[in-house]
Parts: sequence; C-alpha cells; structure tokens
Amino acid sequence: MHGPGRGGAAQTASAINESATGAASLSLVLNVSIADQVEGALKRTADEYGRLDIIFNNAGIGGMRDWDTTVAVNLSECFHAVELPTSQRLGKWQWH
Repeated sequence: MHGPGRGGAAQTASAINESATGAASLSLVLNVSIADQVEGALKRTADEYGRLDIIFNNAGIGGMRDWDTTVAVNLSECFHAVELPTSQRLGKWQWH
C-alpha cells in the first residue's frame, strides 16, 4: 500500500511476483489518511491471499504541512491499519 502515486511500487511488486522465490506481492494505491481506503486495501489483500500475516506501516510525511494532514497520515493511518483487522467489521479475518 502506498500514497498518491504508484512510483516504483508496482514495478517492485511485479519483480517479486516474477521471482523464482515463490513470494507474492500486491501494489495498491490509496490515501492512508482515509480509514475506508485503508479498510478496502486490507480487505483486498486478505481476499487475494486468504489471510493477513503482517502489516508494515510505512506511510509518513514530513516538512511544512498542515497539522491535520500530518496527524492523519503519520498517526491515524497506523491506528486504522492495526485497529481495522481486529474490529467486528472484519470479524471473518483471522491473524496468523
């Protein structure tokens, strides 16, 4: 999952999927400060692979941005990404 543009993430996911290691990767575009988009990405990932083994929160912004945007991206996203899979809304999911 990543921010406003795909950049090299799609290429990286493709390289992982084509490697001989048997590893799999999924590249998604979303706004991590919007809980519904985070939930959709988590659902898509779980649907694609059947489960969630790990979530790596790597979104963040810096520099001179407004306070609400900085908190939404740097703090709220981490909360949503961890809280959503454990909530009743996603009760069918299981951590492995």
